[in-house]
Amino acid sequence: MNGKLIDRLDAAGFPNNDYHPRAVVLGPDNLLYVTVRDLKKDGLGGHVLRFTAEGRFVDVFISDVGGIDRLNRPEGLVFGPDGRLYVTSFRATPDDTDSIRIYDDGGAFLDKIDLYQTGETRVFSQAILFGPQGHLFVPVINPADATGAVRRYDVAAKTFEVFADTPLREPWYLTFGATNPATLAYGQ
Repeated sequence: MNGKLIDRLDAAGFPNNDYHPRAVVLGPDNLLYVTVRDLKKDGLGGHVLRFTAEGRFVDVFISDVGGIDRLNRPEGLVFGPDGRLYVTSFRATPDDTDSIRIYDDGGAFLDKIDLYQTGETRVFSQAILFGPQGHLFVPVINPADATGAVRRYDVAAKTFEVFADTPLREPWYLTFGATNPATLAYGQ
């Protein structure tokens, strides 16, 4: 390990020329999962691509044209202890909500966790991480004033408690000492 570039992800084969990777995590199948956002004028939609550990494109695992209650500008992603893939998603319009979308091991959408209810103060997240006791830790930011908090979610109940709050300014990323940096799995 000397910090030299050893390879790069080769998106040849990705049918969309709009390749803008955001986050990467090693999946339970030893493939790299990469969130990719589109830079379309409306900013909606996005993908999760899979690559071999050597950086060769495998397939489009998730593809979504976006819109209300859909995947938009995906950022952070992590595999849960349940084997499901959790992906952050931004809202499409003020009538929508920012959320964490949940997919099965075949890329099918299963469910989502809204980060707030319509009419409440907006918060969004870019990175997520499973930690102690299998909880999903989510740093959220209020775009109006860049203040934030870290929430600890019970994903089954879709409930959270505030784990850390003010005076946090733009809390983006998390780590726990026992977290595997490749898979983001928390080693208990």
